[in-house]
Amino acid sequence: SSNHASCDGFLFGSAGGAATLASTKTITILGNNPANFIGGDLRFYNFTYLGTTPHNFELSSSAKYAYNSNNTWGCNTSFIAPRIYNKNTTFSGTASFEKTGKDHDDSYGGNTFAGNVEYIHNNNVSAGRTYIASSAANTYNGDLTVKNTAAFSEILLGNAAGTYPIAGDLNLYNSSTGTGSQHLYVGNNNAAIFNIQGNLNMYNNSPSATNHHNMYVSNRGTVNVTGNTTIENTGNSGTDKHVYLGLSGDVNLAGNLSITNSSTANNALVSLANRSSSQVTINGNTTVSNAGAGNQKRVYFGDYGDCLLYTSPSPRDVEESR
Repeated sequence: SSNHASCDGFLFGSAGGAATLASTKTITILGNNPANFIGGDLRFYNFTYLGTTPHNFELSSSAKYAYNSNNTWGCNTSFIAPRIYNKNTTFSGTASFEKTGKDHDDSYGGNTFAGNVEYIHNNNVSAGRTYIASSAANTYNGDLTVKNTAAFSEILLGNAAGTYPIAGDLNLYNSSTGTGSQHLYVGNNNAAIFNIQGNLNMYNNSPSATNHHNMYVSNRGTVNVTGNTTIENTGNSGTDKHVYLGLSGDVNLAGNLSITNSSTANNALVSLANRSSSQVTINGNTTVSNAGAGNQKRVYFGDYGDCLLYTSPSPRDVEESR
């Protein structure tokens, strides 16, 4: 426990040492109660857990970091804290991370995830972003689910150059509730490549009544999807609810594409190949439903960039069609 707000918390291996926890042992916050960790950080450096017993850590809102650097967890893990940081760590089971605080957090990356992973940014304090993999690409050997929730959250996945393999599905939820603009991004580096072996599912379901609440897949770089892609822009009310598949970067879809644009925002938009540098290629069938109660309801194929829809025996190009 860390029972005073001025406490530094607990640090394992912070000065270059290493620690190994036997398979028969566990680390827990007293009573599994966040009220017993109200100050400082919970930091693991050069730490190895040899067992498979799940480890769940929840810090109170007055604490700071849940921090992983050069670790190996042999179990399912869960970290809930105002600040989250992961660097060069192997998670052998499922892994869940929930950031509840306001500060900007840029997780280094270079992590390997054997099971399914969930990231949640649940910030109701004040403006703050989280970067997932700001300096090195992560490897995902299962499903990856990213949720942008609450009043001040913003998530960017993939700020670093490199290849991001995702063996399962990539599930994206922008459920932001704030009065300011809040967004979810995938790919923010021209040399970032996401290889998604499963499906890509994008749900922009923000209920916020004001400002801009958007999703960007391939903000920069390249996103390749082997499975099918689903886009649902369904958030009620508000000024803008936009989904961009290929803003400045490229997207290659091997499977089918399904688009539903039913948001009741004043301006509800789904845009493919938004800028001139972007190209979106669709090799499967495409289904579009465009219906909502807002002032403008639009779906663009090749906004300023190029959209290629391939059917046997030859491709049909859609270029700069507004």
